[in-house]
Amino acid sequence: MLELFREGVEEHCMGLVNIRNGTVLLAEGDSERRSILEKVLKDSRFTRVVVVSSGAEAVKLFPQVKADIIILDDNLPDIPALDLVKAFRGGSKKVGLVALCNEERKGDAERAGASRVLTSPAGKELVSALDQLMMKKLGISSGSVIPTEE
Repeated sequence: MLELFREGVEEHCMGLVNIRNGTVLLAEGDSERRSILEKVLKDSRFTRVVVVSSGAEAVKLFPQVKADIIILDDNLPDIPALDLVKAFRGGSKKVGLVALCNEERKGDAERAGASRVLTSPAGKELVSALDQLMMKKLGISSGSVIPTEE
């Protein structure tokens, strides 16, 4: 009886997808916010989180880390985040781009090509947006997702 139960569970789980099994590239200029966002992402069990403090580092590392999602803060020290959104969007329609900016810049970020625009600082809202982007990228519905602990 237990063996039949195990087989049923294994069969059911074969169709499920862990949407946090991807690479997130976080570009945040402020060291305190960078630490907080990195902790939020790692506590949310994203498989791989790569953290940089400048736009130039994000541009350099993007091809190497093969990021599924890039999070760009509006206050990077070297390259304006909206310029980075345009550059990354021009290079790939598949990568999820999340812009963290103030309310006044939301429209600019959307027009630049951001997949999601959040006012910083973002916590649970950020994780939810990343989950939605990964689901879209993977072409799955919410019914096929492994439940995650928050």
